[in-house]
Amino acid sequence: MIAGEFEILGQRLRSRDCFQAGPDIPEATHRELCESLAQTSAQLGGKAGEITWMDACPSPNQGSCRGIFGQKTMHAFYYERRPDDLATLPDSCRMGGGTWQK
Repeated sequence: MIAGEFEILGQRLRSRDCFQAGPDIPEATHRELCESLAQTSAQLGGKAGEITWMDACPSPNQGSCRGIFGQKTMHAFYYERRPDDLATLPDSCRMGGGTWQK
């Protein structure tokens, strides 16, 4: 789970995103991905996201992207997103090779 705040186009956004990897994805690859994504908010002028390692992403969520980054067993789950921010995620998911599920 990556929790953070960042600013885009003058708006401060809070997010909590969880990335769950299947057994075919090496743990080191999963950790590297999460650590890299946690740095995104720092690159956007905020502070790095806070990572919490857990066995599985919690339910309920606002939506998920199955097969994110073109990896069939890598799934992203989204929490604490504002409605307008959440509305952009399905297209982003598809562009990244995934399938959006609400």
